[in-house]
Amino acid sequence: MPIRTKNILPLFRTPNPSPFYLHTMEINFYPKTEKNKDGTIKVNAQGKVSLQMVIHHRGPAKLGIGLSIFPQYWDAAKQKVTKKHPGHEAVNDTIEQKRRIAEEIEQQIRTANGYATVEEIALEFAARTRPPKRERKKKEVAPVSVDMTMEAINLRWKKENSGFVSEHTLRKHNQVVASLEKFSPGITGPELDESFIKKYMKYLSGKGLAKGTIKKHAEFLKLAREAAGLGGKVKVLSVKVQHSIRPDLTMEELRAVITTPLDKLHLEIERDVFVFQMFVPLRESHFRKLKPHHLQYVTIQGQEEIPVIQTTQLKTETPVVIPLPPLALDIWNKYGGVLPFVSQQRRNAYIKKICLQAGLTRPIVQIKHKLKGFEEEVKPLWFLVSTYTTRHTAASLMLEVTGDESLSGWLLGHTNHGIAGVTGVYAKKKAAKVLPAILEAWKEILGDTQIPG
Repeated sequence: MPIRTKNILPLFRTPNPSPFYLHTMEINFYPKTEKNKDGTIKVNAQGKVSLQMVIHHRGPAKLGIGLSIFPQYWDAAKQKVTKKHPGHEAVNDTIEQKRRIAEEIEQQIRTANGYATVEEIALEFAARTRPPKRERKKKEVAPVSVDMTMEAINLRWKKENSGFVSEHTLRKHNQVVASLEKFSPGITGPELDESFIKKYMKYLSGKGLAKGTIKKHAEFLKLAREAAGLGGKVKVLSVKVQHSIRPDLTMEELRAVITTPLDKLHLEIERDVFVFQMFVPLRESHFRKLKPHHLQYVTIQGQEEIPVIQTTQLKTETPVVIPLPPLALDIWNKYGGVLPFVSQQRRNAYIKKICLQAGLTRPIVQIKHKLKGFEEEVKPLWFLVSTYTTRHTAASLMLEVTGDESLSGWLLGHTNHGIAGVTGVYAKKKAAKVLPAILEAWKEILGDTQIPG
C-alpha cells in the first residue's frame, strides 16, 4: 500500500495556505466489495466488482471511475490488476489515465485559485469523466379498465402480490397475456367461459407446448375467472404435470467437468462453485447461504481432524455434517468461504456451457408430456444439466462406489439416514463411521483429478 503523508496543519488559517500543505495529495484505488445479506460479495453478471478511486487532499473523496474488475486479481500493493486478469494491460492503462486526470485537475485548480479542495477536485473529475445521462421516457401504464382485459387483470394481480411471491412468478403471466391476446384480441375476464377455455387449451396443445407450460396458462385463466366473479372451478383447468427423471453425471463425466480448460473466466469461477456443490449437495436456496463459519473441524476417535460443513437444513431443520475432500477444501479456501454467486438463471446457463466444453454430449431420452399423451425427445446431457444435477450426481456416485444407500442419504440430509434425533455418544459413533467412508468414496471417484491452474 502507498504510504500516506500526514497533513501538516498551519498555525493560522489563511485564505492562501502554505504551498507544502496544498500540494499533498494521495490517490488510491480499491475494489468495492459490498456484501449481500447472506454474506456473499456483490458481483455483477460477469463476477466483477466496481473499482473506486479515493482521493485524500485535505479530506477524502470516493469517486467511481466506470471500471469493473475481478477482485481476486487485484494487487493492492501495486495498485493494479495482475497479468491473470483478462485484458490486464487495458485495465491498468485506464487506472493510470484516471490517476493522471485527477492530478491534472488538482494542478489546474491550484494554479487558478492558489489552492484546491478535495470537493473541487471531485466535482471537476466527475464532470470530465462521466458520460451524459440519457433522458428516460416515462412508460405510460394503461389504467385498469372496467371491462377487465387480461392486461388489467395481470397488472392488478401483480400489484396485490408484489412482495409476497417471487419475481419469476410475477413475470411469467406476461407470456400468458400475450398468448391470449394473440389467440383472441381484446378478450376480457367475463368471456372466459368453459367453451372458450376448451378452445384455448386445444390451441395450446396444437402448438406442441409441454404440460408444464400449459399449466401456467391454466393458473392465470383461473385467477382471471375469479377476478371476473366466475369462480375458478372448471374441469378443463385441472392439468397434472409429470417430470422426466433428472440426469446425473458419471464418474468420467464429473472428471471431465473438473479437468477441462475453459475459455472464459466467469465459467472457471462457476465451475468452482458447481464442483463444490457436488461435494456439498445442499438444495440451491440453502447452498447460497453458506458462510465462512459453517466450516468446522471434527476429530474422529483421536485421529486427524476432518474439515466439514456443519449446518442445518432449511427445509427440514435437520442437522447436516458433510465432510470435505481436499479438492472441495481448496475451492472453499480460494474464496475465503464466500462463494461467488450469480443469479440462478445465469448459473444454469453457465453450467450448460461448461458441460458443453467438457464434451458431455451423451444422449438423454426425455418424456415431453402434452395435454393428450406424451412424446419422447432426445437431448444431449449438457443441455439438461443444472444446479440440481449436483444432488443427483453426488447421491448416485456415492451409491455406485460404496453400495451403501445410507451414505447417499447422509450427503443429501435425509432424516432417515442423517443424524437427526441422534445425540451424544451415538451421534459421535455414527459420524466416526460415516465421515471417513464418504471421504474414501470421493477419493476413489476423483482419483488424482485436479482443477487446471
